[in-house]
Amino acid sequence: MEAVDLGASPGRLMVHFVLADQSHEMDAWVLHACEGEVLALVKEVAKQLDVSVRIETMAHGEGGLEVYLNFIGKHAVALALIGSAVAAICSGGAWWHYQSTLLEQQVKANAIALDRDKKLAAQQIEQNELNLRKTRLELKKMEKEVAPDAPKLPATDSNLSLHLESEPTVEAVLPALLANRRIIKLRSQFYESLLAYDKVAAVGFANTHMPTGDEEARVPRASFQDFVVRLEELEPTVIERADIEIIAPVLTRDGGKWRGRFEKHNISFVIRDEQFLTQVALKRVKFQNGTSMSCRLVIHLREDEAGVPQPHEYLVDEVYKLHAKNGRTNRLGKTTVAEVTTVPEGGDRSDSGQGNLLPPDV
Repeated sequence: MEAVDLGASPGRLMVHFVLADQSHEMDAWVLHACEGEVLALVKEVAKQLDVSVRIETMAHGEGGLEVYLNFIGKHAVALALIGSAVAAICSGGAWWHYQSTLLEQQVKANAIALDRDKKLAAQQIEQNELNLRKTRLELKKMEKEVAPDAPKLPATDSNLSLHLESEPTVEAVLPALLANRRIIKLRSQFYESLLAYDKVAAVGFANTHMPTGDEEARVPRASFQDFVVRLEELEPTVIERADIEIIAPVLTRDGGKWRGRFEKHNISFVIRDEQFLTQVALKRVKFQNGTSMSCRLVIHLREDEAGVPQPHEYLVDEVYKLHAKNGRTNRLGKTTVAEVTTVPEGGDRSDSGQGNLLPPDV
C-alpha cells in the first residue's frame, strides 16, 4: 500500500488528548462527546467562512490519544484556514478574555470612558465583520479561479472597497469568530466534558497530523476552566397586550403553573395578579372551553447551549380581560374585588386581546 504523507495536506486538524497515566485508552463517552463538539465547531467555522467542506476521520494515533480529521473541499487555502482557525479558537482564548476584562475595569474606574469605549468596541466589531466578509469573498474568488475557464468574481460595490489582493489569514478572521456566541458555547462544552474526566492532563491542537516544534498548541488542565462559559440570563421580553388561550387553569391558591396556548405554542405560565387569583379561588371567575385572557406577559429568556436566546419562564403580571368563545367579554377591574364580581354567578368573564410573535415556548 502506498505511503501517505500525513503532514502534506493543508486541510487537516489534530486534537491530542494528553493522558495523565501515559496510557492510550480514554473513556469512550468523553471522547465521543469531545469529538462531537469539535466537529460542530469545524462546521460552524466553515459556515462563517462560507466554505463547503466534508470532514473525514483517520485512525487514532499514539502518544496519549490523538484524533485526526481531514477536510475535503474545493480549495486548499480555505481548508487550511478552517483547520488553523479551529486550532486557534480551542487553544488561544486567554487574550480575548483579558481584553474584555480590561475594558470592564476601565468603565468601572472612569464613567467618562464609557462612551469612548463603546465607540471603540463598535468600531472594532465593524472591522472584525469587514475582515470576515473580505475573507469570504477572497475564498470564493480563489475557488472560482481553480478552473481556468471559470467566470471571474464580478466587481460590486461590496467587494471593490475590500481590496482582494492578499491571501486570507487566521489573524484576520479570528476576532470575528471569537465573537460568535455559538463558537464560544461549543468550545465551552468541549472543555466541560474534559473537566469531569481527570485522566486528561492537557489537550493539544494543530492544523497538521504530524506537528513539529511549536506547531501543536497545548492547553494544560489548569486552564480548562478558563474556556467554560455559563448560560447567560437575558433581558426579559414584555408583551403589554398578550392573548393567551387558557387550556388548564389553577383553581386554588396553592400555586402551580397554568397551561395555555400563546402564538400557536403551548406554554406553562405563572400568574402574579393577586386580585385575579382571589376571584378564581372564590369561584367568581368562570372558565369554559376556548376562554382566553388579555394580559401583561413577561417572558424571561436564557441562552441555550448554542448561545441562542430561548424562553425559560412565562409570567403574567396583570390580567386585563377574559374573553369567552361565545364572544362575551368582561373587563377585570383593579380597584376593588367587588368590581370583578359584578357579573352574575352563572355569567362568563371574558375578553379579547392581541398577542405578539415570540420565540417558541420551552
